[in-house]
Amino acid sequence: MIAAVPVGLCIVHITGKKPEVVYLSDRMLSIFGCTRQIYDGMRRGVLQIDTGPEQELSDALLGRIKCSEPGVPIHFKTKSHKLNGDTVWLDISMVRNEEVPEMFYISILDITGEMEKRKQEKWKEERYRLLSESSGVVTFDYNVETDVFVSSAQTERYGRRDFELPDFKNQLKMGNFAYAEDIERFTAAFEKALQGEGGSIVCRLDFTGNGWKWYRVEYISVKDDAGAVYRLVGRAEETEGRRKSDEKELEKRVDIRTFGYFDIFINGCSIPFSNAKAKEYLALLVDRQGGFVSAQEAISCLWENCEADERSMTRLRKTAMYLRDTLKEWGVEGIIETENRQRRIVSEKVNCDMYNFLAGIQGLRNQYTGSYMLNYSWSEVTSSMLDEQIQKKQTDRNNTHGKTGRYI
Repeated sequence: MIAAVPVGLCIVHITGKKPEVVYLSDRMLSIFGCTRQIYDGMRRGVLQIDTGPEQELSDALLGRIKCSEPGVPIHFKTKSHKLNGDTVWLDISMVRNEEVPEMFYISILDITGEMEKRKQEKWKEERYRLLSESSGVVTFDYNVETDVFVSSAQTERYGRRDFELPDFKNQLKMGNFAYAEDIERFTAAFEKALQGEGGSIVCRLDFTGNGWKWYRVEYISVKDDAGAVYRLVGRAEETEGRRKSDEKELEKRVDIRTFGYFDIFINGCSIPFSNAKAKEYLALLVDRQGGFVSAQEAISCLWENCEADERSMTRLRKTAMYLRDTLKEWGVEGIIETENRQRRIVSEKVNCDMYNFLAGIQGLRNQYTGSYMLNYSWSEVTSSMLDEQIQKKQTDRNNTHGKTGRYI
C-alpha cells in the first residue's frame, strides 16, 4: 500500500555521523532513476556506483538533520541527481520522531518539470524586460486569463513607463485602444493570436495617451503544455513619419527560410527568381543579419576567385537591379537598404528562422537541425557558428539546469 503512494517515502535512522536509510519506497527509487534490484546490489557492495539514492539523500539531509527538532516539520527544495547524472529537483518534507529522535520520516516529490517551467518563465520575463529597457519600441504582454494588457511605452515627459489596461477586450470594443477604422482588423488579428496564430499588423494605436500613431505590431502566442494559449507577447514599432507607401508594404508578411535551402515567402507564397545570382545576393544579405555588405565582399562570395574590377562591378550592379526589380514586383523592395554602394537586409521588416533561433524564440520553423543555406558554399561560416550555438546551449543546459526558479 505504501509503495503505491505517488510521493517518494523514506525512513532514516541516525547511526553516528552518517544517516542510514532504513526504508525506501519504490517511488523514491524511481525518482533517482534506480530500481530495487540495482539498489539492493549497491547495498550489498556488488555494484560499485559513485552515487545513488542513499548518497544523494545523505548529502541533502545531513545539514538539516543536525538542526532539526523532534515533531517540528522541515520543508525545503533542493537539486539532486539521478544515477545517470541527470538533474532532478526535489520537494522534501521531513519530520523527526518525538519518541525516537534518531528516526526521521521523509517524503519527496519530483518537481523537475515544475522547476524547468518556472525557469523558462523567468527567462521569458527577463528577456521581455531587457527588450523593453534597451529598445525604442513598445513591448507588450497580454494575460489571457486575467484579460489584462500590459506594455512599456516611451513618453517625452516621463520617459519609459508601464501602461496597464484591464478588461482589455471591452476596452478594445469601445475604441479606447485601437483607432475606430482599425478596430475590425486589429480584433481579427487578436482573435487569431488567441487561437495560436502569431503574426504582424499595421494599425493606429494610442500607447501613451498623446494621440493615435501608426505602429507595426508583431506578436507571438505562448502556449501551455496542453496547447492552450495563455499569453500574447510582442512588440510595436512606431511607423509615424515614414513614407505612406511604407505603411502598405509593412502589411505584407515576409518570411525567410535559411534552415535547409534558402527561400523567401510573401504572405506564404514563394518568390520565383528569374536570376539565380539575384536570389543568392539576397541570401548573402540575410546571412549578414542586417549588416551592410560592400561590393567587394559581395563579389568575392557570389563569384569565387573573382577580383573586384570594373567588369565584376558591372555584373554586381546588374544582379542588384534584378534583385530590386523582383522585390519591387512583389511590393517589398523596402526590405533592402542601399547606402554608399553598400546594401543590407532591413532585419526588422522580415521574419527569419535564423534570427528567431538566435533570439531564442521557440517554434517548429525556428529549429536548427544542422542544415543552413545548403544552396551556397559561403554559408559554411554561419553554419559553423550555429553549430557552436547548439553545442553551447546544450553545455549551458547541462551545467545550469535547475539553477533558476521562484524557490531558489
